[in-house]
Amino acid sequence: MATSATLFGIVKFAGAGYLLYLGLRLWRDKSAFRIAPSASLQSRSNRRFFTTALLIFLTNPKATLLIGALFPQFIPAGSYNLTDITIMSLTYAGLCYLNHVILAAFGGRLKKHLQSDNTLNWVRRTVGAAFIGCAATLATVNR
Repeated sequence: MATSATLFGIVKFAGAGYLLYLGLRLWRDKSAFRIAPSASLQSRSNRRFFTTALLIFLTNPKATLLIGALFPQFIPAGSYNLTDITIMSLTYAGLCYLNHVILAAFGGRLKKHLQSDNTLNWVRRTVGAAFIGCAATLATVNR
């Protein structure tokens, strides 16, 4: 794709079109981000929650792809320092853990706050507008 301007343009505009579609869909969809009460969640044990979360983590390639794409930029070419890679990996893991702890700590409060129709409309429109803005930026960016 790096050598073909036509292919790059096709992928770029396809991505911009998809972001535009998602943004417009979020803007219009009144049920987006609505939190429905679920009785099945309360009946699960902590072990079941942990097992489900672990399986999702192990089968989700996002973290591996992020590390594979981001870390090599900070490693000097021709050198392989296991200490630096370990420090970066542990720092990333620690930040992910901190993020999850914060989400878990404030999740209940957020749920109560996000059940308001006014708040949901604001969130939907903000996220939809962000997607539309990203679509516009992607469509107008040059190689």
